[in-house]
Amino acid sequence: MKRQIQNLTSRQKSIYTLAQNESEYRHKKPVLLKGTGSDLNQTRSIKGKAKRKLISQTIALQLIDIAKELNNTENEKAFWNVYHCQSTVFTKNRRLHGNYCKSHICPLCSANRKAIMINQYKPIISSWTAPYFLTLTSRSVKAKYLKRNLDGTIRALSKILASQRQKAKRGKGNVFIGIRSIECNFNPIKQTYNPHIHLLLPDKETAENLKSEWLKIWTSKHTVDYAQYLRPVTDTEEDLIEVIKYGSKIFVDPTMSKSKKKKIPPIIYIKALYNIFDAMKSKRLIQNFGFNLPKLDEAKEAPTLCYDAKEWCYSIKEKTWISTDSGKPLFEPEIDPMVEFLLSNNINKTSY
Repeated sequence: MKRQIQNLTSRQKSIYTLAQNESEYRHKKPVLLKGTGSDLNQTRSIKGKAKRKLISQTIALQLIDIAKELNNTENEKAFWNVYHCQSTVFTKNRRLHGNYCKSHICPLCSANRKAIMINQYKPIISSWTAPYFLTLTSRSVKAKYLKRNLDGTIRALSKILASQRQKAKRGKGNVFIGIRSIECNFNPIKQTYNPHIHLLLPDKETAENLKSEWLKIWTSKHTVDYAQYLRPVTDTEEDLIEVIKYGSKIFVDPTMSKSKKKKIPPIIYIKALYNIFDAMKSKRLIQNFGFNLPKLDEAKEAPTLCYDAKEWCYSIKEKTWISTDSGKPLFEPEIDPMVEFLLSNNINKTSY
């Protein structure tokens, strides 16, 4: 990959257009373009991608430093993959092409995966007569117990689902069906972690039975009834997004206030994020159970060998992709000033 172009002349900086005339630039080496790419005419979507790229690259560098301190080469490599995700992109026929790292900790890949999963899952949930949203949790733990607690959380649900399958085989009830995701929050006040499971279920009975079995497994020593959250699904897409979002919040309210009138800017607790990502490594964060997920009915285009695609490299300084030929930006970035402030000033490197 060519080095990122970060210093632009004043004349170049004044020229901001979305994907300039590609016929002016030709590549000597062919480029393999995969998929249909993103529509450059959808400027809001493309600029949103740039915002996520800024967040992911900034966070990745911080996580890489922690991995180096801990001499964890495996995690360091994983975070470098996130850093380089969509760092080099190509444009052809007003379509933007680039390779995804497919990491669950990458905001770029998570957004792409979210769109795919909504198309897959929404028709199924919409077919349920009265779906329910359920959150199952246990007591929060300190960092040293996080991996053990997360593993126990996943095992507990697997045990409940397996037990119900056996009951169904004996004619005692039906197999539980639903969609589940794993998430973990960090409490900066108590310095604790709370792995939990979000579920979308077809009816209230399934939700209540699952909650009941969950409480039996964990017992009152590790969880309580009122900590579990159960409600009807009121907005299918909104609740689906709640299930398939990131495995952890990047921006955290330092006061842990539930009030909507927040006056204190959120903070990125980078060591806590590292611990959460490390614990979730190799885990399947989103999964359906009790039914087979139908494949999306979409034609996959064969990769195209292209000799005249235009190449762009992301510049964290300019907050956009820069042409490797002309040094001009793909578009004028529109990054939220608050996001810039948080990435520059509100990264906590001590709490974990």
